[in-house]
Amino acid sequence: MTRIPRVLVGWALVAALVAVFVGCASASRGAVPAALVGRWKGGSHSNGQWFYEFSADGRYRTWPERNPDTVNTGTVVVAGGDSPGGGAITFSNGGAPVTSTWSLSNGSLLLDGQTYVHA
Repeated sequence: MTRIPRVLVGWALVAALVAVFVGCASASRGAVPAALVGRWKGGSHSNGQWFYEFSADGRYRTWPERNPDTVNTGTVVVAGGDSPGGGAITFSNGGAPVTSTWSLSNGSLLLDGQTYVHA
């Protein structure tokens, strides 16, 4: 009977765990629909209009027009949006994820009831 050295078993377990974590990390960020990709400006917030910028690979940036140095970045997971009822978009930036509703209509983005246009 052949014995497998403990070091080899340990490295195999480490490699398996790394593979699981890499798989989870890549699953947390997905493709953003092409119509949503780009920079959007709008909304009616207490500190003015906001910019939302989405990339095709699932990254986002947001910032208020009045204070462009205050940038929030992270990843998004987009669900739905092709139907008249729209879909859900989940923003993650290291804190608790935030899910909003979204839809596109006549070239405008409706995000949680706020209207944004391409900037």
